[in-house]
Amino acid sequence: MLTEKYGQAIAAGDLETMRRFWDPQSPDVAAQLRTYQGIFSNTRLEFVSQKVTRLEVMAARPFRI
Repeated sequence: MLTEKYGQAIAAGDLETMRRFWDPQSPDVAAQLRTYQGIFSNTRLEFVSQKVTRLEVMAARPFRI
C-alpha cells in the first residue's frame, strides 16, 4: 500500500522517496522539502504501527504537498 510506503519513508527520513509521492507541479514542493529537512535534522520519527486502518478525507478541494 502506498500509504505504508510513504510512512516507511518518513520513518527512515528518506526525503527522496517521500518527494516521489508529491505532485511535482505543486507550488509547495520546495517549501515542503525544506520543512522536512528541518524536521529530520532535529528529530527522529518512529511509528508504533504503519498499518493504515482508516483514512478520512476532510478537504473539499484537492490537497497538494
